Amino acid sequence: MEPVRSLPLASLLLTLVAPSLRSAQAPPNTMPLDPPTNLACAGTQTTTMQTWDQYWANHYDPVEGVLRILPGYLIYLDHDVLWTVAEPLNLLRVEGHLVFDKNASVPITLEAASILLTGPCANLQIGTLTDRYPGFATIRLVTDAPPPDCSSDYYLIEPDETSSDLLHEDTICALMDHGFVVEDGATLRLFGKDPYPVWTQVTDQHTIARNATSLVVDGNNNSSGPELLNWLPPGGGTAELVVASTDFDQNQAERKFFNGITDGSGLATVALTTGSMFTVSHYGEKELSASGAEWEIDERAEVAVLNRNVVVEGERLPDNPNVALEDWYPHMYFHPGTDRGNGARTPSIRLVATEFRYLGREGVEDRYPVHFHKMGDLGPAGDTKTWVVMNCSIHDTFNRGLVVHETQDLCIERNVIYKVLGHAMYFQDEMARDCLVRNNLVLKNEAMDVDYTPSPEPDGCGCTRPAIIEDEFPSSFYFVSPMNRISGNHAAGASFAGFWFDPAAATEWTVGEDENEPYFDDNVAHSCGDGGVHKRGFGVFQNTGNRRVDPTNPLALVPHTFTNSLAYKCRWHGMWIRTTGEVEVRGCKMADNRSGLYPATFGVREPGTGHFLISDCTFVGETDNVGDSSQYSLTEDGAGRSLPQPHIYAENGEEVHEERWDILSGIELYDGFNEIEKCRFANFNDLLIDPLQNQPNTGDPFPDAYRMSGAFCNVAKASAWGTDPRNEIRKDAQSNELTFVNVERELFFRDGDPRSAQVHNTLLYDPDGMLTPGPTDTAGYFIPDGQRETTAATTTFLVEGITSAVFENNLYGQEGRNGWWVPDSAVDYAQVSLRVNEAVDANGSDINFHPNMNPSDDPNYLLVKRKFDPAGSPTLGETYACSIIFEQDERLVPKFIFNLSTGTDYQAANVDQHYYTAEMVTDPTMNPPLTDVFPSVMRINYYFAEREGEVIYLEVPVKKNGPLLITSALHMTLVQENSDDDVIQSTAENAYFYDVTAGRLYLKLTAENDPNSLTPATDGTFNWVAVDLR
Repeated sequence: MEPVRSLPLASLLLTLVAPSLRSAQAPPNTMPLDPPTNLACAGTQTTTMQTWDQYWANHYDPVEGVLRILPGYLIYLDHDVLWTVAEPLNLLRVEGHLVFDKNASVPITLEAASILLTGPCANLQIGTLTDRYPGFATIRLVTDAPPPDCSSDYYLIEPDETSSDLLHEDTICALMDHGFVVEDGATLRLFGKDPYPVWTQVTDQHTIARNATSLVVDGNNNSSGPELLNWLPPGGGTAELVVASTDFDQNQAERKFFNGITDGSGLATVALTTGSMFTVSHYGEKELSASGAEWEIDERAEVAVLNRNVVVEGERLPDNPNVALEDWYPHMYFHPGTDRGNGARTPSIRLVATEFRYLGREGVEDRYPVHFHKMGDLGPAGDTKTWVVMNCSIHDTFNRGLVVHETQDLCIERNVIYKVLGHAMYFQDEMARDCLVRNNLVLKNEAMDVDYTPSPEPDGCGCTRPAIIEDEFPSSFYFVSPMNRISGNHAAGASFAGFWFDPAAATEWTVGEDENEPYFDDNVAHSCGDGGVHKRGFGVFQNTGNRRVDPTNPLALVPHTFTNSLAYKCRWHGMWIRTTGEVEVRGCKMADNRSGLYPATFGVREPGTGHFLISDCTFVGETDNVGDSSQYSLTEDGAGRSLPQPHIYAENGEEVHEERWDILSGIELYDGFNEIEKCRFANFNDLLIDPLQNQPNTGDPFPDAYRMSGAFCNVAKASAWGTDPRNEIRKDAQSNELTFVNVERELFFRDGDPRSAQVHNTLLYDPDGMLTPGPTDTAGYFIPDGQRETTAATTTFLVEGITSAVFENNLYGQEGRNGWWVPDSAVDYAQVSLRVNEAVDANGSDINFHPNMNPSDDPNYLLVKRKFDPAGSPTLGETYACSIIFEQDERLVPKFIFNLSTGTDYQAANVDQHYYTAEMVTDPTMNPPLTDVFPSVMRINYYFAEREGEVIYLEVPVKKNGPLLITSALHMTLVQENSDDDVIQSTAENAYFYDVTAGRLYLKLTAENDPNSLTPATDGTFNWVAVDLR
């Protein structure tokens, strides 16, 4: 990536500045208003100009320690104002204009316990857009004494009048927590000197070695800007930089002081201060660039300067004896606030090239370092330059970093956020949207550990301390709404995820007429995952099913796109995206992750939900970025490189994977409908991790000491969902195929434990015959073996009876896919779900399903068997124990999902492939298993068949002697037959027979087209039957 420039800021903002107002720091005959001029101040434009000392002498209140700058006054601050016991400044209330004098000969520090800018004439200004503050200015929120008590007259709207109307209660409470509050049309302008560049990366082929005392970075090649990095303070001295981790552990980021820069030819050598050196290496290579731009993986470390010449900082509050482990500091709070009669007015905020540090009250809601609170729509569509946070640094903060709540059209560009507790950049709700989030760098965040339970009762001032927040999974960027413009950002280290999208589950979202088109493009995430007990870590994470729809037609889906982005060194997945709509992942790159991409839906089993198009992406298993050996664990020492899985058996919260060392994979196939085209895969190879006691022989099973690999893999966790049988890899419209370079296995299937219906049900369709080994150019399905530790093919449920199926084992020295290939001409596949609403036991007594406090009654397994020769001398095939969906939020009623093969005619040669029995048991270990759950109310869905007209037959033990009420899909005619043989012989597309005495239901179901306006191109077939025997 090119260095992130700050020069365009002036040209971006200049057009918004009224010409007569561009010299806010000119001699005192010019009003210090940077646009817009607020008409509400028209009556107070005749301004009295004074120095701070002149005004202080006549307006400071020594009793309460308050200075109120009145409307109509322009005050120039030209020296330090330090809080002292003799002259404390417990509240600075600005209703006029306060300007830091640019001609001051010394650095200026303003200390106050709280600061309020209120009213449309209020303005605090340090520098202007075109005349940046030249010296050093610091605003420090001190904690030596509290702000005024809530009984103070200075919390009245008009303290000098008889009215008792108070400022907005949130304003008062925020001030009393040592707040810097801007409200009701007030203006805050902080314009420091832009660093050039704001942040950059180490130069290609210039890895920072451990013990190095300097680094080489990309400088500013912009001919319109300075040729030299201007990171050092005016006149020399030292400054502080931070270099990102380039390994899995975000804590390998390092901050260092430096005092020298040698610049030339677009590169800059930065010298650390004497005696300082780097303790770990930081990678500086563009991997695979020789193979072309589409292969290039840029894993160079980011570098940023933290210092600015304009600073807002806080002091730590005294320890609270009732709170443990708290880090409580002052905060900044921007909101409309007080209504003076014509509605509360949105304040105008421009924060440019300013440093914010030591801010935020750990774990306390609304007490954030920089907080835009319910500001509303800040401007018309496309106009996001009036309210800005640009070229700033936010670091060492204790309650998130930058928070946006119910605010639109905010521009957040080219900022650096480093070392925060909680989420670094937090977009709090659905209405924090339509913002421009571009070219920001975030490094290193950690979870909060404060132990604090706020009282629900207001204190004596009517203030409640808002609910505790914990941010258990801190992320670099957190968005509730996907409706933002997100590009060029680097999440260079996160405890949980680089980019977390967290819209409400199962929501639909649209783009309004006055909103900008959202996008997620050219972003980078790396070094994600805590590496501790929960070895999670995601580059991009979205785990709530949601979908974007057309606002003019809510029944039409619009793709949610992720484009041209990079994720590397993430412990769990480069991207984990869950959807109930359309998602397109285009031009993205994933490298050095445990798994590159995990496309998922919500387990909602119906056509038209959860469709992914994965196109033109690059997946690299492992690069030459092996990490710093001094940081290796014993396991990594043996492997010779850093590993995404630092401990035996991978965990992600409650999700425990089954392999000792998890699979290195490009794409893990889960339950969405995935179409994959024109993707590239490189460097997926097995790795010996544990020392071997005995060397295996060729043909032996792989020892647990090995980590397996595959460009494609089925999902790892024990899961009872079924993968969509329509999953496919294909050539794109220009006949581009998939590309594999140095890949041990193009496809590898896991062995699953008994609960892993997901593993057993995985299907991958290869209509163009691209994967090897397999017949070239021959369409077929790939299916897992699903057996543990076997040296020979074991017939599996999905291939039983298909004589043309070909098995390939995975043995030491004979590496293979551990699964089957089935020719498309021999079989089609579909999916069935069975939901049991009510059931009885063998005695006819009702069963109380979990969560009714009796989970032992639940049918834990659905025993599915293929019945061969159903019309002749039937025999039952292998039993497939389909596990109940065991996720707690799904267990309101028992649900089972399984894939199965279908056929278009029962008289065809493959008739035996599509007749099934399905029996429910609580304990499948009995020999033989005893059917002990008999549905009385259930629904059966049949969907995702390859084409219309494909038939399945189901035989289900049900409640005996029931008054059958059976209903079906509206477009389906269900014919009642007189025997099970009649159902088999029926010429009707859909038929049934209920054997009252035996308690068995026989069904014939035919796949019918299900035109779905949500996704007409991807929906598929669908059919359902509902049964009631009560």
